[in-house]
Amino acid sequence: MKYEAMDDKKWAQVRFDMRNQTGQALENAKIRYYYKGEGENVNAVSFYPNAPMSVVNDAGSVFYAEFALPEAIAAYGTVYSGQGPLIGLHRLTAPNNYFPYWDKTDDPSYLNGAEAGYVEATGVALLDGEGNLLNEFACYDEDGPMQKAKIKVRVMAKDNSYGSSSVSDIAAYVENIGNAPVDGFEMRYYFRDTAKTDLDINWSAFATNSKVNAGGDLYYISFMYDVILNSGDKSDYGSGVQFALHHPNRTNDFNAADDPSHHNLNNSGMVEADSIVVLDRRGNLLWGGVPQPKFSAEYVTKETYADLVRRDGDVIYVDIEENGYYTLETVNAIGIPLKTLYKGIWNVGEHSVTIDLNSLQPSSFIVLRKGTEILSWSLLN
Repeated sequence: MKYEAMDDKKWAQVRFDMRNQTGQALENAKIRYYYKGEGENVNAVSFYPNAPMSVVNDAGSVFYAEFALPEAIAAYGTVYSGQGPLIGLHRLTAPNNYFPYWDKTDDPSYLNGAEAGYVEATGVALLDGEGNLLNEFACYDEDGPMQKAKIKVRVMAKDNSYGSSSVSDIAAYVENIGNAPVDGFEMRYYFRDTAKTDLDINWSAFATNSKVNAGGDLYYISFMYDVILNSGDKSDYGSGVQFALHHPNRTNDFNAADDPSHHNLNNSGMVEADSIVVLDRRGNLLWGGVPQPKFSAEYVTKETYADLVRRDGDVIYVDIEENGYYTLETVNAIGIPLKTLYKGIWNVGEHSVTIDLNSLQPSSFIVLRKGTEILSWSLLN
């Protein structure tokens, strides 16, 4: 194998020279190129010949791109005149120029000598049609079975202007403390204010940002990351996105004390910010405490809620503990109903409701209630 197009950092392009050293033709052979860290959101293509490829998770953060040869390798022969196949791998995400595109050097199939010319591909697996290994394959150290790979992140943050009555000057980054890569995520900083609040983005090279009203006086600043955060990595070089919140002309009437995401921050150093929220691409909560909706006085609320509602994609699962008439709905941050998802009788057990995520407000909450009693609530996404 040898690498080609070395100047194109967005791709890993590999050309193979395959030779059958046996006296029998090899049919339905497959090549597996192993990579690590780029995740499943990868496109693998065969340039020569033009044929499809697949991407498969092998173990932990290790994946392989598989190419099935459409023709047999003749006894003591080769294919494509020793000039193929030629395959390429690239990420489907599109980071900006500050972010590395594809790091070949941590690929289990990587060989340094292949950057200069052909070397024996001991890190690439060649299999027959029944999955038997045909070449001298040097097994790599796995970083854990897929089912044990855990996505776990945290947010570290500080307020450089802590104690100021005119501004919050926030720096925050996301750190991957699990053993699986995070492929795209959103960080949310929640704040409350009844007056007009200005947002200054002082540094954010990797994320797109927006200010969103969640209902009433609750807002959040959204930072959307279209990057892969590998285990141990920190977003934004570990310095964090840097932004400021203040009233027009930075008047001395700005109060950060009632901002949910300001909890526990100081100006002496980065601390775990357990009220800054991180969501994955599908809206699943990865980190942080979400501000509780402010329900009107007619509803009976509790200090803590049973974990009765969970979402998996476009299906909401509800655990019912006693027979009765229930309402499942979405509300905004001040408890105003937005959309009824289910209303009717449920018996004891698990029930499911299919939803259209595109029709729901992204900053809303899912609420399960029985009459005026709030039984459970959670952030929709």
